[in-house]
Amino acid sequence: SFLTSLNSCFYTPNLHHFITIKLTHTNFLLWKTQLTPILNTYNLFDLVNGHEICPSPTIPSSLNSTTTVPNPNYLSWCQRDQLVLSWINASLSESILPLVIGKHTSADAWTTLNQALGSPTHTRILQLHMQLQNLKKNDSSISTYLQKAKYITDELAATGKVLSPEEFNAIIFNNLGPSFNAIVAAISTRTTPVLFPELHSLLTSEEIRLQHNTPSIDLP
Repeated sequence: SFLTSLNSCFYTPNLHHFITIKLTHTNFLLWKTQLTPILNTYNLFDLVNGHEICPSPTIPSSLNSTTTVPNPNYLSWCQRDQLVLSWINASLSESILPLVIGKHTSADAWTTLNQALGSPTHTRILQLHMQLQNLKKNDSSISTYLQKAKYITDELAATGKVLSPEEFNAIIFNNLGPSFNAIVAAISTRTTPVLFPELHSLLTSEEIRLQHNTPSIDLP
């Protein structure tokens, strides 16, 4: 019921356990990925996307059709909406918070943030491409390096610029460093491109082998 849904919201765990990364000018996709499942869990996402419209503050009286009385659904809606708005505001960095000043509903705040930070621009797309091309493994672990690359790739995909597995792998291989030349050569002989999960596994195994200075193993 409406009241059950409302009560479940107020008894949710502290939000900071779920939102560990605050929204900045460069991590909109990551921030949205964190927040959306929480809103869906408590049936609140329709508030921010505008599908659950604010009810009328008053309704016709059951005793007299010419008079109105307060609408209990309006109060419930306002309480739930302000709860979500407080969650959104609490998840913003200080540099982003000014964007939602004067936004009085969760939908207004959500829409503003999507328009300001979620809409791709030519400059942003170019910036992401350059970040990916210039991303080097250096002293990072394989896992850290690949996750950084995948995050940038996901950001590009969110703008509509989807890299093929071949394109992604070529960038990764080019920036791994010479110590990974053997595994790169072995993977490159495959007739089909290696997808991210297997690529992560193969390169991590090679990293461990290199750390222990053991002979390479031929790939199947």
